[in-house]
Amino acid sequence: MMNYSYDMEHFILPLNYAAMQENLSAMVKCLLVVISLWIPLVFAESRCSFSEDTFSCTNLEGVDYMYEFYKNEVFSEGFSPGTEITDYRLELLDSKYGVIEKIVNLPIGEDITILITVLKITNCSVEHVKVDAFQELTSLRSLNLSWNKITNVTFILPSALEYLDLSHNRITIVDFNLLRSPSTVKLDFNLIDTLLPTDQSKLYQFVDISFNEVTRVSLRRSCTLYSYNCYDDDLQLHGNPLTSIVSSQSYSVKNLDLSFSTFNLSASMFEGDIYITESLSVHDCKISYLDNNLLNFKVIHLNEEKGHIDISNSSIRNISENLFNNVHLHSLNLSLNNLEVIKSDSFMYSTIDVLDLSFSGLKVIEPDAFRYLESNALYLHKK
Repeated sequence: MMNYSYDMEHFILPLNYAAMQENLSAMVKCLLVVISLWIPLVFAESRCSFSEDTFSCTNLEGVDYMYEFYKNEVFSEGFSPGTEITDYRLELLDSKYGVIEKIVNLPIGEDITILITVLKITNCSVEHVKVDAFQELTSLRSLNLSWNKITNVTFILPSALEYLDLSHNRITIVDFNLLRSPSTVKLDFNLIDTLLPTDQSKLYQFVDISFNEVTRVSLRRSCTLYSYNCYDDDLQLHGNPLTSIVSSQSYSVKNLDLSFSTFNLSASMFEGDIYITESLSVHDCKISYLDNNLLNFKVIHLNEEKGHIDISNSSIRNISENLFNNVHLHSLNLSLNNLEVIKSDSFMYSTIDVLDLSFSGLKVIEPDAFRYLESNALYLHKK
């Protein structure tokens, strides 16, 4: 019998192990590179979906959606020549569509036309829309161009349009003469610093211009009761660096929201009478000294039974003497400020059903601070 001895190291590992290990490492690196390139292609793959009333695409280039639409023949089946599909939704999402040249209704089969009533092109890097881009969409009721890079609004809107969303763009000037068709207009989160009111009577149900760079707002009765961010008589101008609100012919509004704004209060904020039937919100602002430059009750008229003022969490340190004398409100919220002192006769001859001064760092309440105040609830909770 012959005896064999084995060098286990060389039996298990070949002599060129170091070279093989180096090659294996290189192969692994190459594989990782391939995977890293393949994964985004898989997840960024363009996709289109079809239904009876909606055609939706993501991750496309420009008008490639037309190719995707026409290669699908499902719509032409079951329709006789001359058919019109009168209520259809077209959505282009998360794609690249720098310039919108022209959007048309979708003809299919033999004399069969799809009429687009809802068009949504969002997060598509749109920078410009040609003047007549939507001219052929005569049945269009809703247009959503939000989350793009549009800088100006010069395109013609179809006369049937009811809803327009241009929020989250880069628009700086808005001419409402070009926005006469829709009753609902969303312009929030742009860079708007100039508003050109319509020169005709126009009633908007909702126009949102919050969180822009607007400093001056003109409210004209001949323009609208619902104009400039009004919804159901709500006027919301929050998140703007406002310096003045000019109203004419006794402008009326249900709720006025100026919250989260930065004010220049070197002069009176309100010019002209404004009637507020329910609430004035000025919470979460920076107002160290509260006086009649902001709250001038000679021009601001609130409903005595429903009127509510919220100036909470606005860094108020001082309130001018007699500001809240002879005021009649349902409630006044001055909580979460830095008042420290409530002086005597601060609310003389006023009727305020609910007065909230809680969590405002109050250290001193002078004698007779609430003399001749009629109130059913007074909150003075400490921080």
